[in-house]
Amino acid sequence: MLCKRQVFDIPPVLEQICTEHRLYENRCSCGQLHKGSMPSNIKAPVQYGSHLRSLIVSLYVEHYIPLNRIGSLVEEITSFKIGDGIITNILNKAQEVMTPLYESLRESISKSSVVGSDETGCKINGGKGWMWVWQNHEVTFITANKSRGYKVVVENFKKGFINATLVSDCYASQLKTPAKHYQLCLAHLQRELIYIKQQTNNSWAEDILNIFYKAMKLKRESAKNQYPLKEKSIFKEQLLLLLKNDEYDDQLDEIKTLRSRLIKRIDSVFTFLEYYEVPFDNNASERSIRNIKIKQKVSAGYRTEEGAQRYAMLRSIVDTLKKQGKSVVRMIAHWLSQNHLKVS
Repeated sequence: MLCKRQVFDIPPVLEQICTEHRLYENRCSCGQLHKGSMPSNIKAPVQYGSHLRSLIVSLYVEHYIPLNRIGSLVEEITSFKIGDGIITNILNKAQEVMTPLYESLRESISKSSVVGSDETGCKINGGKGWMWVWQNHEVTFITANKSRGYKVVVENFKKGFINATLVSDCYASQLKTPAKHYQLCLAHLQRELIYIKQQTNNSWAEDILNIFYKAMKLKRESAKNQYPLKEKSIFKEQLLLLLKNDEYDDQLDEIKTLRSRLIKRIDSVFTFLEYYEVPFDNNASERSIRNIKIKQKVSAGYRTEEGAQRYAMLRSIVDTLKKQGKSVVRMIAHWLSQNHLKVS
């Protein structure tokens, strides 16, 4: 053989598959009439199957495709002509079917030993709204709300996280949430300190940054059986000594503000050195928030509060499936297979 070359491709248009179900009846010799029955998931004369509906959910949620462009894309690859109204119905039906799963995600987060939380602004019905996220390494729970206040925490987690370490930035509503322990996001604190370092000529910010860098390096190099790390108290004492130094407060307002905040929250700075599972930043929550920001940039916001919450719910399930290494399209198709949607 001189050479071998291969070309992989797909059909120009995916073949439509139509499964027709027929009912028959028959009267036996004894006179009794016997009738067949339709599968429980067949509800209408014509309807869309779970794999097509799952694809639409994935395009809208996972791949950020605007609703008014999904129809043309689906027609290009499948030859199905689906209007915006039907697509909206498909998304609403998916939300209805998967609501119990969504609630189970909330329950799982409430029982977690480590919870990361964050919030970000979004446009809802032309006004200001907020997307809130609570997550751990296995589960993501997102909700939409018009408020950024503490009441959102109470609405979703009445008891807070009394058995968990809550990882967050220094936003008041997050720190007000009941929790067993708290961990401030060092990535946020580093950004503030770097800004202070750039704006002043003193070494105060750099000295604190060096403490953080050493603590984070220790975290990365320590094995699980070494916790709690004895160096925690040493880092805490070094940081507190720097925070008590007020000689640079007049140079920049941010110095005094940050100093006061860290003195108040000194017990929440090095929690990650006490518990192996606790991270020193809230980057995992910010990664969940990033998906929401991308969706907003593509679609420019949500027309209704219901639409925003629908996206939050479906995004929670998509992110959870991806964290657990499961196929989004296949798993959603499985859940939808028992509840097909009518064409009209």
